[in-house]
Amino acid sequence: MTPATGAATMAPVVLRPLLLSRLVPLVFPIPLGYWAAVNADTGNWLGAAAAAVALVPVGYFVVRAFLARVVCDQDSVTVHGYLRTRDVPRAAVTGLKGGPWPRLRWRTAAGKTRSTLVSPFAAASISAPWVAEHNSRSLHRLARCIGDPTHADQAGGPAAH
Repeated sequence: MTPATGAATMAPVVLRPLLLSRLVPLVFPIPLGYWAAVNADTGNWLGAAAAAVALVPVGYFVVRAFLARVVCDQDSVTVHGYLRTRDVPRAAVTGLKGGPWPRLRWRTAAGKTRSTLVSPFAAASISAPWVAEHNSRSLHRLARCIGDPTHADQAGGPAAH
């Protein structure tokens, strides 16, 4: 209960991709680092510089992938995706679109319809079945959290595809 209003507070629901899914991107910098080292060793400083520059966005992606999550609380839904973080007020959320590229649907204060990709739970066609199942369960929990009963049962399931 909040002291000011006496209303019950909702504990935040934090949904994360599987740890393995968050660790897989760590392999991306390895070939770039190797390429930079080989080029520097052979005196090809332009190639080494190109590889070093390429490591910056790859490093950004690796960090974002590890921190990817969705946080749903009584005030907002925050999607920490691979490229950016989007914070949507709970009152603005209108639903969840399921499927391989799930999207959080919401409206701006001006009434424009928007959607945000829930990238931590996007399902690649090559995903292992246990990864797809985890993503489906996580999207189901998100649908329940935002109070979207029409999509709670199909948020990540086959019917949504």
